[in-house]
Amino acid sequence: MSGSEFPTLTDVLVGLRFVGGDGKPHHAWIRLTRPDNDLGTLFQVASYAYNPLPDEPIQAGLPAPLPPVSSTVDAVSGGFVFSWAAKAAPYYKLQTRPDLGPATEWTEVYTGDGHSYIAPPDSAQGYYRLIQR
Repeated sequence: MSGSEFPTLTDVLVGLRFVGGDGKPHHAWIRLTRPDNDLGTLFQVASYAYNPLPDEPIQAGLPAPLPPVSSTVDAVSGGFVFSWAAKAAPYYKLQTRPDLGPATEWTEVYTGDGHSYIAPPDSAQGYYRLIQR
C-alpha cells in the first residue's frame, strides 16, 4: 500500500472479511503505520488479529474475543466426565492438582479431543480448573 492513498495519515486500521482454511468467512483487522506522512514513506503492518470463529465479529484494534465457555461435570462409573463446548477447545485447557497447598502446582490434563476428559475413579479425587490457554 503506498502513502498516496492516505496522504496525511501515519496510522490506519483496515477491516477484512476473508474465507479461511475451513472454507468459511472470517473477520480480521490490520493496523498499518508509518513514521511520517511523506508520500514516499510506505505503510508497514504494525499489528493484526482475526477471529478464528467463522462469521463472528471482531472489534478493530482489539484481539478476538474468547468464545463463552460453560462446563459440565457428570458422574459416571465412580469417576467424572468434564466437558465444555467444542468451539471453545482451542482457547481453554483443563488442569488438575491433588490439593490446594502452596507447594502443589497445577498440571495440564490431556483431553484428547480438546473439550472433554473422563477422570477415572482412582484419579477423580482432586481439584480441576478450566483456564485460558
